[in-house]
Amino acid sequence: MQTTAVAAEVAEVLDRQSAVRARSPIARVVGVSPLRAETRAPYRSALALLALDDVLAELGPDWVTLCGVPVAGGTAPIDQLIIGPAGVIALTIRNAQGLQVWAGNGVFVVDGLEVPQLRESELAAALAETALSDATGDRVRVKPVVVVVNAASLIVSKPRRGVVVVSSRELRTWLLGLEPTMPPELQERIRDAASDALTWSMDTWPKGDTERILERFHALRTEVNRARRARVIWIVGLATVLWAAAIAAALTDALR
Repeated sequence: MQTTAVAAEVAEVLDRQSAVRARSPIARVVGVSPLRAETRAPYRSALALLALDDVLAELGPDWVTLCGVPVAGGTAPIDQLIIGPAGVIALTIRNAQGLQVWAGNGVFVVDGLEVPQLRESELAAALAETALSDATGDRVRVKPVVVVVNAASLIVSKPRRGVVVVSSRELRTWLLGLEPTMPPELQERIRDAASDALTWSMDTWPKGDTERILERFHALRTEVNRARRARVIWIVGLATVLWAAAIAAALTDALR
């Protein structure tokens, strides 16, 4: 199974962590991070990608999100397919990892190198349109959107017609600013069709691999957070001891 951009990034972190020896009890107590030095940057990058889930969750119950939709004929699954009052939106996530991104005049450039991001996003949306239209019997429009994450800078100038390019920081504002265009009964039909594996020419929905990857990452994140809290406790405790010692020394000097 092909994984989404999020799952692929998370899988890289887990792969790098696979050779790490388990921390000793003492290391756990003092808050030694379970992350390898070379894993910390990709780990932060994966967190930024996963933060998109929180953004989409804030849209409310009128919106439904499907992850990793493997459209037939596409080069990769659609990272997020969103269905709501404003229509159907196909999100393609581009992890720029601190690079400069420019989009305009039908091209998408990452750190000086042109990549076919806009064309691929447009193709994925078109394939999703065909699949959903065939399944519902209605003419379903799917809007292609490229979400840029972790970029050092993003400049959008005259983007390709029909393709929206936004940063992950702007995504929530852009989504909430969309005008409702789809009646509830059509939303429901599209949701049902999109949730049916047969719509995407599959016998079953292949979610298992991605879900297991994310479960392992969440377990790693729990360890990282616990280690951080332990370090904070030690730092605060040490600062308190030093402060108390300084006060005691000052009082001793004053009483002499």
